[in-house]
Amino acid sequence: MPSNFQHAGQGYAIGRFCSMPDDAWYLELAETDPPGRPFLTAIVPDEDPDRAPTVRSDERTGHRDIPYAVMSWFMEEVAEEVRSSRGWMEIAPELLGPTGQLRTILPGLTTEDKQCPPLPTADGWSGGAAR
Repeated sequence: MPSNFQHAGQGYAIGRFCSMPDDAWYLELAETDPPGRPFLTAIVPDEDPDRAPTVRSDERTGHRDIPYAVMSWFMEEVAEEVRSSRGWMEIAPELLGPTGQLRTILPGLTTEDKQCPPLPTADGWSGGAAR
């Protein structure tokens, strides 16, 4: 799903795709007015905690100045991809198994989903805002 951004009369878009051989998400930044090939790519590995996200430019597109506002927008999108793709790395290892089982049983549900009531804990606290 592309994200779009306008700056100083120029359109930009981010294309996203998953590369199964790389176990990574790719976010590619390109101009849209006129459409061009992606000139900046962020690579977000989502399976290997030892591989860090990276950003690279495509030398085939030549040198270009990237406006700060466009770069900030792109990096915010990359940061969100890192958060969503690698968030499981913040989970305690003993919770990964049950979390994976719940995702299999209830695909698509998130903690923000209004249909998903908070789960009670051993002390009776059901989540929500931090205590």
